[in-house]
Amino acid sequence: MDNNELIILVNKLLKPNPLNSLEEKVLRGCFANKTYQNLSDNLGYTHDYIRVLGAGIFKRLSHLLGEKIKKSNICEILTQKNHTTYITKNPPTPYIINPPKDLKYPDGII
Repeated sequence: MDNNELIILVNKLLKPNPLNSLEEKVLRGCFANKTYQNLSDNLGYTHDYIRVLGAGIFKRLSHLLGEKIKKSNICEILTQKNHTTYITKNPPTPYIINPPKDLKYPDGII
């Protein structure tokens, strides 16, 4: 999954309270393995504020998904969650052949 798909999935999971624009920027930075210090420098906020904001996102997701979400495992867990959701909503259709009931032995040339 790319970052846009991950953000869409997170916003679906967090409905009716999706990410605000700053939270989205922080999460995108986390997906890109940026440090909180790097994010704070780029976004113009303090390191502590960005760290608390990121921790709040992970806490919300952890509560919803029932497992510990961290910067180091968020992409893997969200990808797994998306795959599981797809399988659950779209199970494979079994391939069933229903043969005709009255088959006659062929007469003549085949």
